[in-house]
Amino acid sequence: MHHPRHTIVYADDDPDAVFFVQRAFKALSASHHLEIAQDGEQAITRIREKLPHMVLLDLKMPFFNGIEVVAWMRCQPAPVSGIPAVLFSSSALQSDILLARSTGANGYIVKPAKLDDLRDVLQALSRSFLSDQPVPDWHEFHGHGMSGMGAA
Repeated sequence: MHHPRHTIVYADDDPDAVFFVQRAFKALSASHHLEIAQDGEQAITRIREKLPHMVLLDLKMPFFNGIEVVAWMRCQPAPVSGIPAVLFSSSALQSDILLARSTGANGYIVKPAKLDDLRDVLQALSRSFLSDQPVPDWHEFHGHGMSGMGAA
């Protein structure tokens, strides 16, 4: 059975993190296509062009940070306003996590994350987006290294 590929925009200004996430996605599933953005401005461009199934954002990036990109998304008309957005950051500060949630992010994953945590969030959000079910309110994971992926 053929499954459509899910487009995910991943924005991060750290080339090592991008390489690491690309490897993680290859290990997770061939059904995900990753569109890379190197900063918040590129993320907004990719979101407009690709209308992805999900957006994964680093918190601290040039031009617009991850929170600002989520805030922009939530102010746009559908379908952009309804695209699930997850912050993927090394910051474990409760203030950053609460700000992400209050801005409208659907999840927050602290780097480094377990591969299983990343997969669970992607599957839950992709399922809800593709089936028109309500997007789960919030996912939060505090990782301890992506299992099986080596060091980033």
